Amino acid sequence: MVAAVGDFIATRQARILLVEDDEVIREAIRRTLVEHGYRVDAAPGGTEGLEAIRTHPAFHLAILDLKLPGLSGSQLLRYLEQESPHTEVIVISGYSSEEVRVDAVAHGAFTVLEKPFSITTLTHLVDRLLEPLRRSA
Repeated sequence: MVAAVGDFIATRQARILLVEDDEVIREAIRRTLVEHGYRVDAAPGGTEGLEAIRTHPAFHLAILDLKLPGLSGSQLLRYLEQESPHTEVIVISGYSSEEVRVDAVAHGAFTVLEKPFSITTLTHLVDRLLEPLRRSA
C-alpha cells in the first residue's frame, strides 16, 4: 500500500524507509521503530531500497547504511536528494570518517551515525526529525 504525505495526517504515522544489509541490525531497528508507532519499510540492499523509493515516493525519513549490496547508500542518498528532497535522511555506517560525514550532509543527510550506535540514540533522532509532522497533523 502506498502512503502519501496526507496519509500521515490521517494515521498520525510517519513512513520510514530502512535500508540495511545486516539482517539482525535491520530487524532490531525496524521492530523498535514500529513499536514507537512508525510505519517502516525495510530493504536488505540498495537495489531494493531504490525500488521501494520508486514505488512509494512519500517516505518521510530514510535510514541508509552506506555499504550495501547493489547500489550504495551514497547512491541512494543522491537519488533522494534529486527525486525526493522532502525526505529526511539519516546515514548509518561502520565505516564513517569526517570525509564521509561531510559528503553525506552535503547531499542532504541530516547526520551520520557511526556503528555501533545506541538504538535509543537513533529513536530519539527519528522522533526529533519527525516531530514537525506530528505537530502539523
